[in-house]
Amino acid sequence: MFISLVRHGATEQNQAHILEGHSDTPLSALGERQSQLAADHLANRPIDTMYSSCARRAIETATIIATRLEIDFVTDERLNERDYGEFEGLCRSELLKRRSDLGLSNVDPTQDWCGIESVESDADIWNRIRTFFEDGAAKHIAIVTHNGVIRAALHTAFRIPVWQSRCFQISNGSVSTLRIISGSLELIELWQPSLFSL
Repeated sequence: MFISLVRHGATEQNQAHILEGHSDTPLSALGERQSQLAADHLANRPIDTMYSSCARRAIETATIIATRLEIDFVTDERLNERDYGEFEGLCRSELLKRRSDLGLSNVDPTQDWCGIESVESDADIWNRIRTFFEDGAAKHIAIVTHNGVIRAALHTAFRIPVWQSRCFQISNGSVSTLRIISGSLELIELWQPSLFSL
């Protein structure tokens, strides 16, 4: 079985470096283009099942991809972005300052939340999405979701410590494809939309 984890296309908030979390924002023009490129990239894959987060930006991305692939998709709240609690809506400079004030590292400020109870942990995210990795009926699943969810899945599945968070670059419109063989995960690709195509 294969799973392609697709990060939704960009929003105006992404482009302004604002931490969105559960905010329900639409795609920007750039995000629509990124979603079209992701759809083109996935067009030659035998995707038979598709899911999306319930966030508007993910649904808009999924709609573009599903239209290109001529398949339907199902929304599922388990695929929603990490709950960033009190940090949601902060711009990058505000986020970095708040984290510094709390004694947290700013190496990867959207991922490393150790000791902050109000922010959903990687383990909690993995617990809500792991069943998608256990669906034996599908041959190739596409999942449109968010940066925090994709990173939590990759880091948890491959047992990568949170302090090594920068080992995956998950840009808007990217596709991370995994193969599941006998319960083990293998990373097949980390595809990013080309800047020259945007």
